[in-house]
Amino acid sequence: MIEMIVAFCIVIVDEPRHKGGKSICGFYKPEVRYKTLDECNSETKLVEDWFKEEAMRIYPKALRVEKGAVCGN
Repeated sequence: MIEMIVAFCIVIVDEPRHKGGKSICGFYKPEVRYKTLDECNSETKLVEDWFKEEAMRIYPKALRVEKGAVCGN
Protein backbone atom coordinates (compact mmCIF):
# COMPACT_ATOMS: atom_id res chain seq x y z
CA MET A 1 0.00 0.00 0.00
CA ILE A 2 1.11 3.55 -0.76
CA GLU A 3 1.17 6.18 2.00
CA MET A 4 1.52 9.96 2.02
CA ILE A 5 3.55 12.10 4.39
CA VAL A 6 3.39 15.88 4.76
CA ALA A 7 6.40 17.88 5.98
CA PHE A 8 5.45 21.30 7.32
CA CYS A 9 6.59 24.48 9.07
CA ILE A 10 4.07 26.94 10.49
CA VAL A 11 5.85 30.31 10.73
CA ILE A 12 4.62 32.35 13.71
CA VAL A 13 7.40 35.00 13.85
CA ASP A 14 9.45 35.49 10.68
CA GLU A 15 12.91 36.03 12.22
CA PRO A 16 15.90 33.77 12.89
CA ARG A 17 15.49 31.77 16.11
CA HIS A 18 18.28 33.70 17.84
CA LYS A 19 16.34 36.94 17.18
CA GLY A 20 13.04 35.64 18.53
CA GLY A 21 11.74 33.81 15.49
CA LYS A 22 9.24 31.07 16.13
CA SER A 23 7.99 28.25 13.96
CA ILE A 24 6.37 24.87 14.45
CA CYS A 25 7.83 22.20 12.19
CA GLY A 26 7.10 18.51 11.88
CA PHE A 27 5.51 15.73 9.89
CA TYR A 28 1.90 14.68 9.40
CA LYS A 29 0.94 11.25 8.10
CA PRO A 30 -2.69 10.99 6.91
CA GLU A 31 -4.32 7.65 7.72
CA VAL A 32 -5.45 7.20 4.10
CA ARG A 33 -3.88 4.30 2.19
CA TYR A 34 -3.70 4.34 -1.62
CA LYS A 35 -3.58 1.44 -4.07
CA THR A 36 -1.35 3.14 -6.65
CA LEU A 37 1.32 5.82 -6.62
CA ASP A 38 -0.57 7.82 -9.26
CA GLU A 39 -3.69 7.86 -7.07
CA CYS A 40 -1.66 9.18 -4.14
CA ASN A 41 0.19 11.79 -6.22
CA SER A 42 -3.09 13.10 -7.62
CA GLU A 43 -4.27 13.95 -4.09
CA THR A 44 -1.13 15.63 -2.71
CA LYS A 45 -2.32 19.15 -3.68
CA LEU A 46 -5.70 18.51 -2.05
CA VAL A 47 -4.07 17.35 1.20
CA GLU A 48 -1.58 20.26 1.18
CA ASP A 49 -4.41 22.79 0.74
CA TRP A 50 -6.46 21.16 3.50
CA PHE A 51 -3.45 21.14 5.83
CA LYS A 52 -2.80 24.85 5.22
CA GLU A 53 -6.44 25.74 5.97
CA GLU A 54 -6.41 23.74 9.21
CA ALA A 55 -3.04 25.15 10.32
CA MET A 56 -4.24 28.72 9.73
CA ARG A 57 -7.45 27.96 11.64
CA ILE A 58 -5.51 26.57 14.62
CA TYR A 59 -2.81 29.28 14.51
CA PRO A 60 -4.60 32.40 13.20
CA LYS A 61 -1.57 34.62 13.90
CA ALA A 62 0.70 32.50 11.71
CA LEU A 63 2.39 34.42 8.91
CA ARG A 64 2.58 31.49 6.51
CA VAL A 65 2.55 27.71 6.27
CA GLU A 66 5.28 25.93 4.32
CA LYS A 67 4.29 22.39 3.40
CA GLY A 68 5.08 19.57 1.02
CA ALA A 69 3.52 16.16 0.54
CA VAL A 70 5.21 13.08 -0.92
CA CYS A 71 4.02 9.53 -1.55
CA GLY A 72 5.86 6.25 -1.08
CA ASN A 73 5.78 2.74 0.32
